[in-house]
Amino acid sequence: MDARVRTAIEELSRRGFAKLGGVVADSLVGRLQRVAQRMSARPSEPWSGASDWFIDGEWRPSHFREEGESANYYDCLGVDPEFEESVEELLRTASIRDLLDEVVGPDRRLWFVQLRWALPGAPEYPVHQDVFGELGLCLYLSDHPDEAGSMVLRPGSHRWPRLLEAFPLMLPAGHGSGLEGVDGVAGDLCVFFNKTWHGRTSARDAARLVMLISFLPPGPEEVPRRLPPSARESLGPELLRVTAPEAGRPFERPPEEPHLSSVFEVPENCPFSDEVARVCRDYAWRWSTEAGSTGGAEPSELEALRRLGLFTREAMLASVVPAEVADELLDEFAERASALGYSARSGHHLRMEVALWRGNLEAAERERALRDELPRDALCEPPGAERAVQAQLHADRGELEQALGVARALFDLAEEVPAPAWSRVLLPLVAAGEEGLAARAHAAGLPGVRGNPLHLPAIGRHLEYLALRSRPDEGLALLDEHLGVFAMQHDPASLWHFWAGAWSLVARLERAGVSTLDARVPRVGLHHRTSELAGTFRDRVGRLSRRLDERHGNRFRAGLQAEVERRVEWPLASRR
Repeated sequence: MDARVRTAIEELSRRGFAKLGGVVADSLVGRLQRVAQRMSARPSEPWSGASDWFIDGEWRPSHFREEGESANYYDCLGVDPEFEESVEELLRTASIRDLLDEVVGPDRRLWFVQLRWALPGAPEYPVHQDVFGELGLCLYLSDHPDEAGSMVLRPGSHRWPRLLEAFPLMLPAGHGSGLEGVDGVAGDLCVFFNKTWHGRTSARDAARLVMLISFLPPGPEEVPRRLPPSARESLGPELLRVTAPEAGRPFERPPEEPHLSSVFEVPENCPFSDEVARVCRDYAWRWSTEAGSTGGAEPSELEALRRLGLFTREAMLASVVPAEVADELLDEFAERASALGYSARSGHHLRMEVALWRGNLEAAERERALRDELPRDALCEPPGAERAVQAQLHADRGELEQALGVARALFDLAEEVPAPAWSRVLLPLVAAGEEGLAARAHAAGLPGVRGNPLHLPAIGRHLEYLALRSRPDEGLALLDEHLGVFAMQHDPASLWHFWAGAWSLVARLERAGVSTLDARVPRVGLHHRTSELAGTFRDRVGRLSRRLDERHGNRFRAGLQAEVERRVEWPLASRR
């Protein structure tokens, strides 16, 4: 093996990314530059169409470009014969083949192939992670003397649990000095595990052009976007091998000795540590105080605290974050609030929400009692939000009359009830036969949450309400509207209620005699039988329930899942 490749693999293992230079022929770089110039002149579409491209999960050459944005040409095989020949030559290069065999394994499949132009003044791209075991090769087709317009990565983050699945995403500028770029000239490669935290900065004086190609090993689940037979007809032998239908298939059991790109996906190899806990706290406060998140103005102390509370709510939802780390974030919120002179009431309410999500109902009741003994101040949630959580607590404790009493009182608070709060009382009202009040809660809450990825649990409750009220057209429209919000998420425990609502809706449609649906479901596809789609959504709820119950040490989510299953069997007509 080329010594340069061996050194790059060692660096890749240690830092999550590495520079590999001098292995790509200058003639090949020149050909790809010419191809990119031709392809940049091809017809394009605005970025608003990219959502459907991601969600469909089907191989489709797509050129996205518009004023003020960077440009990408995705799935660009089958568009230009010289490009196919060039990629074939790249993959036959001995050093590249050795690297891929060693890191991803011979049974790999091609995942992404794209040309990307980072254009001056275009926005940064948030720091994120990609799918299981993915290895990316970023071939520079222009010089990258600095980080402007280049990929930036967090060294060593491939050895952490998948934290970013629990966190709201943040632009590179918000990360401070924790990110690094890989300088180079045309022909150099940045090789990286896509689990490594990575994003892209904004270009300044000139466009930065790269070709990105990535590969997947066999994984725990199937992911779409395999090349159709028609797109493979003109490919060379190496591209045929890595796009074969049997390449990189899902495994039933993980291999005993996984290849390097899969090693860092094994939870036992990426434990939480004091360093990771510090990263969590630092990320939380950086995100809370990031100026770009509030329209360019630095948030006030009060706004930063509110955002810290929002961050903590998000973190508690994901099964990847241990309970003790979430507790540290709760402590930090309380300490910062106290230092600035705010009442502890808001902290007790937040702890009540966390305990309720975990299914620790006695702890939630204790926090409610402590909350209600303290005065309100500017940091507190609106009265309607506090009472809605209390109504949900009563319902989860089986205290339906108390839940209904608190729910009915919400209608006297009017503007003091935030939109997401109404979703918490929908199911108790429907279960009690209060159809008129449930309809009012649905009408009051849904407009304020639809389209907002931070309110997917609330949207899921509205979905189940529509399923139970036998309003499938509205439910399907709401489902289709939000399927793209989470297309790239991996451990979205915040989607528990969303998948539960989708499951209820589709399962009840099946009961009503609807046999097929067209819906763009990430990682599933476009055309579905209702029975299979309902099973898919039910399985997702089940997987999340098991993860959450394992983290929380109880069977609370399993019990909630059983309740959804019972509600699926409710009569299809009105329950009045």
